[in-house]
Amino acid sequence: MIANALEERYEFFQMRYDARGKRGFTELQKCVAVIKLVTMGESPDSVDDYMKMSERTARESLYRLARGVVATFGDKYLRKPSLHDMQQLYVVHEERHGFPGMLGSIDGT
Repeated sequence: MIANALEERYEFFQMRYDARGKRGFTELQKCVAVIKLVTMGESPDSVDDYMKMSERTARESLYRLARGVVATFGDKYLRKPSLHDMQQLYVVHEERHGFPGMLGSIDGT
């Protein structure tokens, strides 16, 4: 899971207590806030309504999650596919959908 990988790698995603001893947000709460921001097209201050997360924390979570995903998973999942990768994708797509050659087509037409 992305949240677990980020928690292991980055202190920001680890649940901590602030100077008052108040519990902070978990890695999962920060990731959910970011996903809501991205999928709903909302601004970082909108997270305060339901999560009581400050705009600053939401914005920093967005920035750090994006950077962390690229740094953590980029070499494996965010690279240009090799010829071997493309051949495997063609085979899987043909098996699943019954017709070949649709790599790179968003809607399959």
